[in-house]
Amino acid sequence: MVQWVDSAKSAQLDAGMERVRMRFFRSLAERKKRFSDLLGALHVSERRAETADILKQEAHSLHGLSGIVGCSDISAGAAALEQRIESQLSALGQDDVAEVAALVAGLLETMGQYLDAG
Repeated sequence: MVQWVDSAKSAQLDAGMERVRMRFFRSLAERKKRFSDLLGALHVSERRAETADILKQEAHSLHGLSGIVGCSDISAGAAALEQRIESQLSALGQDDVAEVAALVAGLLETMGQYLDAG
């Protein structure tokens, strides 16, 4: 069964979605800083497993939210990062760290482009 949304309800939904988009963009600078900090921490071998887990969680969150608000390039970068970390079931080796670091760097660049445009 298909339900149609009347124009008043549609306007409410649009306004709600715009609020979500605005919150996302206001949070983007802080998210970028967290990813940058995590990138630095990734190179500290004693904290690598913990850092990778946090990176995966942050990437998962960013992947979903950026997709919802229409930032498909951020969503794709976050998804690739999440999948790469998830594919490594044991601790990240040095080659893995380099690959994850490259994915984080690309994601930081993409977020920076949105921030520069905003």
